[in-house]
Parts: sequence; structure tokens; C-alpha cells
Amino acid sequence: MTCTIISFYADRETNKNVDTDTSTYYSDHAKRLTEELKKIDIPHDIRELKSQNNYMKNCLMKPGFILSMLEEKKSPVCSSLALRSSSITRFTSSLNDCCWACA
Repeated sequence: MTCTIISFYADRETNKNVDTDTSTYYSDHAKRLTEELKKIDIPHDIRELKSQNNYMKNCLMKPGFILSMLEEKKSPVCSSLALRSSSITRFTSSLNDCCWACA
């Protein structure tokens, strides 16, 4: 049985007081992750959620997101709780060999 890798991202609103625009940081990484997972044919479901405009509040959305995906998919899902989509792209070449925590 295969499981679907799930992830979400929530971009922050643009901060007009900062010179650099980081508002697409997470969506850019989610796009790269999606492309990498497609290349190696791994089932995935990566979604955009509305940002809470606070990193910790966005992180607190993870348990509810995982539960909602379990209920929706009615099949195993894999979620990396330690790696965000912004860092997981470095590891996609070895995903098939990794041991994922599946629910």
C-alpha cells in the first residue's frame, strides 16, 4: 500500500517595511517540491492554506491539517513533521528509500 505525501504552505502577506518580498517563499518551495515528487512518481497532495501571518500560528495548523487529510483520503498519508516543504526538496532523490511516519 502506498501513502500520499501531504504538505501545506501558508505564505505571509507582503511586509511593506522590508526591502525584500518574502511573500512567496513557501509557495515557491511547495512548487519545487511538487515538481520533484512528480519526477519520481510519488503520490502527493500539497495545499495552500490561509496564513495566520504568524509563524507559530501557521505551525499550529499542522495537526488539524494532517487529521483533515486522513479523513479526506481515507488512506495512509505521510507527513514529515520535522521537515517543511522549504527544506524537503533536498531529500527528494532518496524519498523512496526513506522511512516515513505514516498514519
